[in-house]
Amino acid sequence: IHPAVLNNPDPKLFQHPLGKLQFLVGRKGKNEVGLLGGAWDPQDGGHPDQDPAALIATAKRCFKETTGVDLSQCSSWTKFAQMTYMQPGPEKHSPGFEETTVIYLVDAWKVATQDAAVGDAIAKAKAAVSAEERAQHELAAAEDSLTEAEQEVKEMGSRSAPEEAKPEDAIQADKLTIAQLQEELGKRNLATQWNPLKGKKVLVERLQEFLDARKEERTAALVGHQALQDMRGAVEAAQKRVAAARGTLKAAQDTSRKAASAAEDPPAQDAINVKVASQEGVDRKSRFEVLGMSLRGLLDYTEDDTAAATFEASMFGELFLEMLQARFGRAILRTLPSISQQIAEGKDAEAAQAKSRDRADSSKDDLKGGKGLEKTSSAGMANGTSEKDSKRVSTRSQTKKRAADLPVEPAAGKRARSMPTEGVASDQDSFLLACRFFDRDGAGWLEAEDLEEIAYMVSNNVSRRRVQGLVDSVTKRGKLSYLDFASIPVPPAEPTFIKREALDPTASTLPPLPSSSDGGIEASADGPQTKPARQKHAEGFVSEDGSVVFQGRKINILELQAELANHGSTRQESDESMELMRKQLLEQQSQVQRLQDEKQEAVRQLVEGTADLELMQARDKTLVNQANKGLESMKGIESSAESLGSQLGELRAVLDKLLATSAKQ
Repeated sequence: IHPAVLNNPDPKLFQHPLGKLQFLVGRKGKNEVGLLGGAWDPQDGGHPDQDPAALIATAKRCFKETTGVDLSQCSSWTKFAQMTYMQPGPEKHSPGFEETTVIYLVDAWKVATQDAAVGDAIAKAKAAVSAEERAQHELAAAEDSLTEAEQEVKEMGSRSAPEEAKPEDAIQADKLTIAQLQEELGKRNLATQWNPLKGKKVLVERLQEFLDARKEERTAALVGHQALQDMRGAVEAAQKRVAAARGTLKAAQDTSRKAASAAEDPPAQDAINVKVASQEGVDRKSRFEVLGMSLRGLLDYTEDDTAAATFEASMFGELFLEMLQARFGRAILRTLPSISQQIAEGKDAEAAQAKSRDRADSSKDDLKGGKGLEKTSSAGMANGTSEKDSKRVSTRSQTKKRAADLPVEPAAGKRARSMPTEGVASDQDSFLLACRFFDRDGAGWLEAEDLEEIAYMVSNNVSRRRVQGLVDSVTKRGKLSYLDFASIPVPPAEPTFIKREALDPTASTLPPLPSSSDGGIEASADGPQTKPARQKHAEGFVSEDGSVVFQGRKINILELQAELANHGSTRQESDESMELMRKQLLEQQSQVQRLQDEKQEAVRQLVEGTADLELMQARDKTLVNQANKGLESMKGIESSAESLGSQLGELRAVLDKLLATSAKQ
């Protein structure tokens, strides 16, 4: 998956990994989806129980037969899952046998080839984006030029074209007579007086000066009008450039919009060319095809998908999803202590600012109420405390307040450590991506219950109290708005054992000691008395004998750690006992189930035997009836034979008589 897709800050452009991860699968018919592979054959090598490489050879052979792709160049064959089935024998009473399916993850990029079409599409998409940016710059420059030209036209105002030169403006003053000069000066409302001693020179100069001034005004008006016309032409040209730039930008935006999918979600340039045998003439139900399916598609199964191949594909999807959940869940759990510390520091800063504001307000109130201060000071001196001692106590108290207002750096070893993990996280993993993986709907926050479930999922030796304490420290109103911490780095993985501070950042934080334990001056009714100064323990301070003072009591940390270790071993033993009991219970349940199955089989056989016996009895009764009928028929035949014999005897006697009579004659 391209990092630009996974780490895109825009939720509209972000695409969930479940929909981006693609797997090559086979589909038979309409709904039977399975992984590509086949059965082991002796040509692949020895029996898989003695030769594990034989199954890899089987996978290579079957994959090549199905897709035409040779995986011989692939060197990494990771055994991802193994499923064993108990299959019945080929005949009714033949013994069953085991059938094992092994799923491998292969470094298939070694057999991939570059797709030139995809490369061209990406290049065109980048060129379209660059063209759009250039068009935007050109449009901005054209609009700036248009704005400047319009502003200059506005400053010039409406300058009309100057009047054309009149014939009287082209007269030659030096060639006119005095009367003509006075007439022309009078027309122009100019003075006509002149000195006869000096001649008409004064009149000529006066008229010529007026004519020159009119000429200059007309020339200036003509230049200004021409400049206005030129500027208006510049405005029209700028408007045309703006229109052209807008058209270019629109075309570039259309092209960029069409190529936006390739720019925002660049497809993989490396592809595997799969060749499947022709399916012409194959029944639709038996037709086989190879296709790419997303992880979300593998997880989209129902109870009706009972085929073994579909079960294996769905099981692979569930195991792969569980692996990703563990990976991103550990990243979240390693980051939560840092978020908790950041939130705590923010609260401390807010509290310090509130104290500063309260102190400033109280100082203003104290300055306003000076009489109250005098009364308090007098009362202190009346109780036996001198003015000097009173100032010393007051100064000490203010120093303590200022020290309390300053941000306190945590002591060495007391910072919240990152959550340990099993396995190595990718460099591309980020806290934003990890949270988005669990936030399928893109809400922007995770529930506190979800965070607890993630913690229990990736850690099996964490107490409920610690998990709840950590979750409560990072959630507000039962939710973690992970977008507020999108830029926070994910701490690297640590060894597999779990530190106490990892899940409980406040576990090693001890409250401040009571004020009575501080050394110094203690005021009383008898006057200032000195008190032996006790050693002031810093937060989390452990003495040489392994003890620490907590709320006035001395606690031995070493003994607590030993007890904790004993509890841990006892808990491990109890967990092992519980696991053993669980296995025994499962075995007993399987035995009970087997006995119930045997009982049901015996009852079924008894019912079948009873039915067979009743059928045999019915058949025997029918045979007896048929035998009785046969006997009765035999008796009838015998009686008929006897009567027939008697009749024959009588007939013989008659014949004998007839013969005797004939002989006598």
